[in-house]
Amino acid sequence: MASCQIAKILASDQTAYPTFVKFKRGLPIVRQLQLTRGLLQPLSSRQGSWVDLLTLLVNDISSDESRDLRDAQLLDDLSDYAFLGAREEWTKIGDSLTKVVSLLSSNRQQDYVDRALDSLIALEAEGDELSKMDPFIELVTSQSIHITGALAAKAAKFAQRMLGASKSDVEKSATLKFVSALGLPLLTAVTSRLLRRLRLLAMTGVV
Repeated sequence: MASCQIAKILASDQTAYPTFVKFKRGLPIVRQLQLTRGLLQPLSSRQGSWVDLLTLLVNDISSDESRDLRDAQLLDDLSDYAFLGAREEWTKIGDSLTKVVSLLSSNRQQDYVDRALDSLIALEAEGDELSKMDPFIELVTSQSIHITGALAAKAAKFAQRMLGASKSDVEKSATLKFVSALGLPLLTAVTSRLLRRLRLLAMTGVV
């Protein structure tokens, strides 16, 4: 029965997903994992409503009932697809990236926070709209425990740029919320950077 539902899901009938979940839970964990991995093909090829399917998979794996299915490789794969979805389908990805990364080991969470900060810095440099940054901002703020050292420096770099004179009030407001959510260490770093910048401007006679 679960295999039958997989065929429907792969044919873009995502209404079959709840029935798939119901029947697979009566199977051994190894078989459940095998069946779940069988649904990754549309994600790898980014076919059809792949982000919607990704959301269903992430919600499924995040549930208490699927705790035993949190295989490291499956979580890594879903996290990679969610990161890709955040870049390509930022209006559809919702909280899937944040949710699946929260299930990773601490080291892997740090890796994704690092990648998210690199993406934020790149998006700012490209002049992209704030909505494209939202999934990455949400991920970073949800993993504020990892914002130390080099990651704090990257976060401060992004925040400083987003507080520049050319940015809109909406962008600046969102950035201040970002800084506030990450706590005092980042606020201190951003303030220090801004003060250094002002001192340099003062030395050159600009201010």
